[in-house]
Formats: sequence, structure tokens, C-alpha cells
Amino acid sequence: QVTGNISASGDVTLNATDALFSSKLTVNGDAYCANGGWKLGSAATFIGEITSDSGILTIQSDGQRDIQFNNTSTSASVFIEGQNGNVGIGTTSPTQKLEVHGVTLISGSAPALEFSDIGDNGSEAMIRIDSPDMEIFSGRTGGLHNNIEIRTGDNDNSSTVRMFISGSSGNVGIGTATPSKTLTVVGDISASGGDIYLQNNRGLKFERADGTSQDAIMVDGND
Repeated sequence: QVTGNISASGDVTLNATDALFSSKLTVNGDAYCANGGWKLGSAATFIGEITSDSGILTIQSDGQRDIQFNNTSTSASVFIEGQNGNVGIGTTSPTQKLEVHGVTLISGSAPALEFSDIGDNGSEAMIRIDSPDMEIFSGRTGGLHNNIEIRTGDNDNSSTVRMFISGSSGNVGIGTATPSKTLTVVGDISASGGDIYLQNNRGLKFERADGTSQDAIMVDGND
């Protein structure tokens, strides 16, 4: 048992005959810190420490220093940006809360990505694989189902809705975000390599400028 400080000018080995990998301290066996941590840095600069914080194993940098996990062949496999807390996998300059450079795999039973808008209670959406289907859930805000929009563009301020599915009615719009029918298309429609089918008592209607419509082709039980 040793109390007080230990000062040594050379290598210190505990239960070992030689210092390993040019280490100043080599311990052959377990080392235990009861009330403190392992501090890292240079003679003049404190970098951070590995410690226990209320029973939680904690890696803590000093100030706003970055933290990275890597091996000898891969630099910064996981990188934590000290100023904003962004996490990067495969990158040392993450611009979002989590930025991954490479392929991300989600596996398991019905694996999914779930989205939640913290500002709107209950506003959740999900993309899920439930074999053999890929499912997209719009979620709901309060008692209303959310709409689904497919947009092209850079962001909300410079994008265009190309396809829209109404959360309340299920109506689908192509080229419009206000579909009034089960399928509303604003623009030309082209069909090739197949047929367009009309069921009994259904037809094609043309709408006048005043909003009224007129049957152009109608299919009944006989014709």
C-alpha cells in the first residue's frame, strides 16, 4: 500500500518486468480509480480525462476540445466536434448533429427511421421496411394526419412540390399541392405501352373554366 505521491525518473512497472510500448507506466493486471479519473495532456496543457460521472463512464475534453475515436489505419472513425457537439462518422467536420460519410445500414425486425418534430406534440413520421414492403408513414399532428410531399430543389425556400398526398383525404396531386380529386394532375399526361382502364359507371370528364364539368367518355354496364 502506497500513500502520497510517487515520483520516478524512469519507467514504472507494476507486476511486470519491462515497460511495454515505450510507456512510462506499465501495469500487468487491472487498475482501478475510485475517486478520480485518468487525465491526459502535456506537461503544460490539460486535454481531458476519462472518469466516472455519477456512475456513468465519461470521456470529457477540456473546454471545447474535440474528441475522436480512431485506429492506426483510419483517422477519426467517430468524431465529436467540441464547440457544437456534432458527431461525424467517417468525417472530422460534421455540419449536422449526425453526419455519416458512407453507407448506413439499419437492420433488425421491421427496421425504420422515425422522425419527430419536437415543436409539435405527436408529430411523428416513419420510413420502415416491413418485408416485403417499404412503408412511409406521414404521422399526425394532434388529431390530423400529416401530408406527404415529394419536392425537388435545395431546401424549403427554393423547392417545388412535384407530388403531394393529402393526409386527410388521401388525394394525390402531381404538379399541385391542392388535389381536389383522388388523382389531380396539373400538366400534360402521357401514356404509352399500356392501356387506360375505366370501370363501370366511371368516365373521363372535362372541366370548363367556370368549374363545371361535362362527361366526355362514360362506361356503363353494357357499353
